[in-house]
Amino acid sequence: MNVKLSIETSRYLLIATLSTTLKNGRPHDRTYEEPRNGEKKNHAEVKALLLGCRQLNQQMDFTLELELSSAYMQISARSLNRWQQDGWKNSKGKEIMYQEEWKEIFELIKKYKTEISSGKEQTDV
Repeated sequence: MNVKLSIETSRYLLIATLSTTLKNGRPHDRTYEEPRNGEKKNHAEVKALLLGCRQLNQQMDFTLELELSSAYMQISARSLNRWQQDGWKNSKGKEIMYQEEWKEIFELIKKYKTEISSGKEQTDV
């Protein structure tokens, strides 16, 4: 089974959509929203991803596709394993921004085979 997690932000909202196909072949989407509290763009995107990851059914086994449109989010999501191994520091030895959110995202998705896409092409993590 595959589950796609797409995120977006608006001026006022953090939006996460989980999409999958049911056993009968019908698509099923669930959208979750939270108020955006003035966070800058990158922080808002991280918080939207966290919102979606918190909705994942941890009891199920599936491939998780993260549909991330910004280069910042794609690069960051691909860096999670390395950051975790390096004590949540970047390649320059500095602590990563939004560290607490990224740690929680890592914990929520580490059990899944995860793919990252921009909506056009997919690459494995």
